[in-house]
Amino acid sequence: HFDTSILKSKYALVLDSDSLGQFMTSGASYTLAEINLHTNKGGHSGNDIADTTRENAAKLIADLVSVLPQGVFYSDPTDHHVVTSCNIGGIVAGNPDVTNIINQDAKVTYSIRSSSREKEDELKSLMKFHVDEFNKEYDGIAQALLKFEEHLPPFEKSWDNFMPQMFELSAKAVGVESEVGSFHAGAETHIYANSVNSKNEKMLPFLVGLADVRNMHCKEENVSYKSMLKGQELLRQFFFDFNK
Repeated sequence: HFDTSILKSKYALVLDSDSLGQFMTSGASYTLAEINLHTNKGGHSGNDIADTTRENAAKLIADLVSVLPQGVFYSDPTDHHVVTSCNIGGIVAGNPDVTNIINQDAKVTYSIRSSSREKEDELKSLMKFHVDEFNKEYDGIAQALLKFEEHLPPFEKSWDNFMPQMFELSAKAVGVESEVGSFHAGAETHIYANSVNSKNEKMLPFLVGLADVRNMHCKEENVSYKSMLKGQELLRQFFFDFNK
């Protein structure tokens, strides 16, 4: 909810990466993809099983999932880091304890992550193509409805190399090994990257690692305090180098 239009700077540092010396220049979006499938007729698993106008929604959702993308969709050809991915969350169809009905409803969800709007749109178009083809094949028998819900926009890489290069020099000056790259998750960088400053310039954020965080997002999570002290030294050096 921060109003970036009051800022004069076009650069922003988000101090939330998990390894000392990291300087991340792009990060993945998060979009929820959901497919709801419904058949026009249900029925009895015995009496109606030979009726070709009836299809089981559980079987149909499995067929549809089998042709949809899963895992890495696109990687950067230069350093092979993941740019766009699609991961199935779960499938809901029927009741495993009830086998004497022909199921009429099914649902599947996916998480889409991408640091490129172009590649995310390609993935969405491919998913839509497969759903459209399914609906053509089962016209009058079943329908699948695909919808996308963006929860976090992508943090796309900028061609401005000034800050990454300066960070590498600052890290070297204090004896820290630097890593400039991309991360396949979300952070506050995504909010800045899709905002403008007081000059109506698009903001350029970076995700910076100033400590070593282990076992992130679980009960064993901990931080090396020595790395925090070194990270503070690195941040001071970077601040002074930037303002020379």
